Amino acid sequence: MPARVRRVLAAALAVTALLFAGRWTAGALADRWWGGWFSPAAAAFLGDLAVLRLTLDAAGVLLAAAWFTGHLLVVHRAIGAVEVSRRVANLEIREVLTPRTLLWTAVALGLVLGFLAGADASADWPVLALAWQGVRLGVLEPVLGHDAGLYLAQLPAWEVLLRFAAVLAFGALLVVVLLYLLIGALGRVNGRPAINDHARRHLGWLLAGCALVLAWHFLLEPFRLVGESDALPGARMLRAATVVAPALAGTALMVAILGVAWAARPRHALLVAGWIVLGAATVVGSATVAALDEPGGAPAVDERTRAALERAAFGLPAPAGSLPGVEGR
Repeated sequence: MPARVRRVLAAALAVTALLFAGRWTAGALADRWWGGWFSPAAAAFLGDLAVLRLTLDAAGVLLAAAWFTGHLLVVHRAIGAVEVSRRVANLEIREVLTPRTLLWTAVALGLVLGFLAGADASADWPVLALAWQGVRLGVLEPVLGHDAGLYLAQLPAWEVLLRFAAVLAFGALLVVVLLYLLIGALGRVNGRPAINDHARRHLGWLLAGCALVLAWHFLLEPFRLVGESDALPGARMLRAATVVAPALAGTALMVAILGVAWAARPRHALLVAGWIVLGAATVVGSATVAALDEPGGAPAVDERTRAALERAAFGLPAPAGSLPGVEGR
């Protein structure tokens, strides 16, 4: 990359960083001054909140940028040479990009993708702050036996982290597949799908990561059913979910192992069969759980327990002996 181009890019990055820093400083000072009209405590709280949101955004961008940049650098190692066309007057000139130029391109693209994936991490700051502090209500929900505070604090935070992990895993898989198709490492030879060893090893580990994200999603399903605010799940539906969810998670773990094995040895049929089994199991398991959601079926808890839980949710004293941990509230 020419020195002039590097200086221009460095200047553009510096100006962009100054613009974001100035915007954050102006917003933080305005919020702090506004809070100072009410009380010093409000000003201090808004100042701490601005720092917290900046920390979350910075952590999200840095983590996502490191993730995408790392994968793009792995793809960069598979590139031998790339030619681009340039027109000078009526002549078309094909110019070979140097490895240094490709390296800087991979880094720049990784930073852009990291910014897009992690720039809005602070949008969920109430959920993450509540989970960090923790909530313990002293009320055990009778379905899975956890403290009810888990569904108020930890479960929403797990969902936020799961969404972020899914964006990283599946986003990297999509970008890497497109790049390998572009450079010819993944394609068709003599009418049959073909992939070189470098791309296979890389995609094998990425597919394993995606399968682990799916396993995490399946394991949270019983907690989602119990934590629904609009209605309690039926007893049959919940029993089925507590069986189906671990089975699907185990299937996803098996697929993750197959992905690692595929990265080591090119057993394509085994990997494809694993993902087909996971897809079929997901469809059948979800349909089975949904079929047991009968409007008139027996609820997972009796009406007395449900009423006690509702009273505890509004901070009202519950009758003695209605729920473990509720007495005397």
